[in-house]
Amino acid sequence: ESGGEFGDAGFAADVADLVAAAHWLAATHGQPSLLLGHSLGGTAALMAAGELPGVAAVVTIGAPATAQHVLRHIQPTGDVRNTQVLVKIGGRGFHVHAEFLNTLNRWDGSQALPKLPGALLVMHAPADDVVGVEQAHSIYKAAAHPKSFVSLDDADHLLSRQSDADYVADVVGAWVSRYLPAELAA
Repeated sequence: ESGGEFGDAGFAADVADLVAAAHWLAATHGQPSLLLGHSLGGTAALMAAGELPGVAAVVTIGAPATAQHVLRHIQPTGDVRNTQVLVKIGGRGFHVHAEFLNTLNRWDGSQALPKLPGALLVMHAPADDVVGVEQAHSIYKAAAHPKSFVSLDDADHLLSRQSDADYVADVVGAWVSRYLPAELAA
């Protein structure tokens, strides 16, 4: 209900929004068991999962592991006093505030990932030209088991081909059935 733009309040606020949404779901519909995120949403899902012990599984798709990787997509724009930057991902521009990146920069995946409350599925295309596959390897390496890695072969970062999006949906559906309660996995 923030009504704000992507990146306005900072990455910490994005993670806090995920946690708040999970608490709302738990109070109104039942505890969420799965967090899934694409690109920076995948990184936010990893960060939020650390605050949600009821999460049984987390899926990342093309997610960066570090702020340094995100920084290569940044071009300063607007008034410097606003500390606003333009992030270009897949040819699309998103305005974010510096705090967005500062929060991501402070996140230590090497400390947080081994403590994820559930299983992890990392999905990434080896030739992703937006988020390099080394980012997925970093996430995978830092996480404890149970964890899985699925290559998205020649998919692009945005999964713009319907066949790639369908493949991701099919794999996630099959994989998560091991970690969700039977009534949710059906």
